[in-house]
Amino acid sequence: MSEAEEQKKPVLINFWTPSCYWCIRMDEVMQDPEVRRVMEEYVLLRVDTSRRGSEQLLRRYRIYGTPAFVVLSEDGEVLATATGYMPKDRFLSFLRESLP
Repeated sequence: MSEAEEQKKPVLINFWTPSCYWCIRMDEVMQDPEVRRVMEEYVLLRVDTSRRGSEQLLRRYRIYGTPAFVVLSEDGEVLATATGYMPKDRFLSFLRESLP
């Protein structure tokens, strides 16, 4: 959060797990050059939900499946959430509409 505050950018949290087919497909979408340009407007945080210690974040943001995304303002307010695979156009819309 300190990085987001310093840079005056929202935070994009990507909840994923390596064994999740749709998470892997979502990673492919996020590698698209246009998507990467829009993602530069965010401080990125990737949370592997299969690792110990992720439980607190999962409860805090009510994440029940992956892939899932939470956008936070630079002061930690939840601005937007989305769960499930999104094709490129839908993910870009989510990112653009979530910018404060």
